[in-house]
Amino acid sequence: MEKTQDVVSEKLYLAIKSFVKRRVQNDEDVSDLVQEIFLKLHKNEGKIGDLENLVAWLYRVARNQVIDFYRRNGRSAPELPSEEITPSDNDIFREVSSWLEYFIEILSEPDQEILKLVELKGLTQREAALQLNISLEAAKARHQRAKKRLRIKLEECCAYTFDSRGKIISYEVKNENSCCD
Repeated sequence: MEKTQDVVSEKLYLAIKSFVKRRVQNDEDVSDLVQEIFLKLHKNEGKIGDLENLVAWLYRVARNQVIDFYRRNGRSAPELPSEEITPSDNDIFREVSSWLEYFIEILSEPDQEILKLVELKGLTQREAALQLNISLEAAKARHQRAKKRLRIKLEECCAYTFDSRGKIISYEVKNENSCCD
């Protein structure tokens, strides 16, 4: 469990650092800001509830730290989103999305075919049915079964946390030999 926490901590640290780095150019300033953010986390450790609240809280603190940094230096801050910022808006969502091809490849051939056409190439189920030379009903059924199997594979690898909009905000690796690393 400790190794899993280390992986999650490392990924969250990198996500926060990436968030700050996209808004602050100087590497030393980035390091200082990230250190301040995680110092605030340490000081408020007992006040933060579950992981979803932690991630949202960290991004709010990061946003405020960037704004304060620009104010202290007499410059106007770059435009930052005012709504709740979560890693699903950037790093973690892209990272998890990048695993899809790997997970699709470990499924059976019929599942791979339909998922590659619909999920990766963006074809409609009707277009996929024509390309696979099967009925639309068969394509719909195959697609639903394949998505269910893909979800099972993804959940065997990691536990995911979603925000109120259903977007991935974090994940936790379930075992050391995980395919999500």
